[in-house]
Amino acid sequence: MVAMHGGPTEGSTPRQPTVPRSGSTGLPARHKVPVALTVIALAATGCSNGPSASHPRRSSRQAASTSTPPVSTTTTTTTPPQTTNTVPKPVPTTQSSTTTTATSRPTTSTVAPSAFPKVIDQALQAMAPLPPGIEAPDVLPPIKSAVSAETTGLGGAYSVQLIATPTAQPVNSPAVGQAAANPSSDLGSFSTTGATSPAVAHAHLVASKSEDLAACSGAPSTAGLASIPGARACPTAQGDAITWGSAQWEYQVQEVGAGTVPVRAAQALGAWLSTHSLPAADSGIVSVSVPGTAEAGSSPSAVVVWQRGSDVYQVTSQTGYISALAIAASMRPWAAPGAPSPSTSGTTSPSTSTSTSTTRPISGTPAG
Repeated sequence: MVAMHGGPTEGSTPRQPTVPRSGSTGLPARHKVPVALTVIALAATGCSNGPSASHPRRSSRQAASTSTPPVSTTTTTTTPPQTTNTVPKPVPTTQSSTTTTATSRPTTSTVAPSAFPKVIDQALQAMAPLPPGIEAPDVLPPIKSAVSAETTGLGGAYSVQLIATPTAQPVNSPAVGQAAANPSSDLGSFSTTGATSPAVAHAHLVASKSEDLAACSGAPSTAGLASIPGARACPTAQGDAITWGSAQWEYQVQEVGAGTVPVRAAQALGAWLSTHSLPAADSGIVSVSVPGTAEAGSSPSAVVVWQRGSDVYQVTSQTGYISALAIAASMRPWAAPGAPSPSTSGTTSPSTSTSTSTTRPISGTPAG
């Protein structure tokens, strides 16, 4: 057992181990040394040349080798350092370089062009302040002379009287008053009357109806009126009249001072109504007077009255009922000219408006 852990002493001859004969160890049975340990002792005795030293425990495969001493092989795999001197190449990176320039477009206040003739604007401005429901026509009677105006604002009715003058005159000027004294200069009027409620406005219309529509004084007749659906003719205190209605409107054509039924005038009115529209109304009337004699006048006249909500509107004309109808059809809410109208800002370009006041002629030929 000593031979397993110690080597020979210095200067002595190594003692050869006693190799037992086959089948005998030379030791009592209880002291028999395993064969593997004996081989290990021999290997250790034959390889030790120097002083005693401590070795690490070897594996059983190394201890069983008696012919070749154990070779300690250390394999060192040295990987040379790879020095990569790589200059970083610019990576083509698509960078979305967005430069946002917030351009604030100038807010341009443009003057809304007036849709009304100049004399209409001047007349309504002369009556300011005006009620919220004020309306005005955007056409004038078709005459060759100038059109001037007088205004009144009594009894809640804001009325503009149109007067023919040789040249345009200021509103309510003495020259306009002098021209108005001549009946032939009277071109008609338009007005807005505000009421406290729709019921009061309707009562106002009923009163106008009883005044402007003649009541029949004899039996009605439909003879010769097939071209005017629903029309009937009857005698009145002023002359024969033809009356009919549609939707919210009631129409009457009367020939004054003669016993002739005004069929042609009624047909002309029906033809105009078939191609034109009167203002939207809760109810309204159209009254046309055709002079049957020289004493009754030289041209037809007309009155158009309608009620919408709490307002009552009226148009009169002394130059023909077609003129009155066209003026009534052109009535619309009025706003003072020059009121700023903000232009669209942001993505749209500022627009430039040119204010032009155009007098739109009335279409149609007055019936005589």
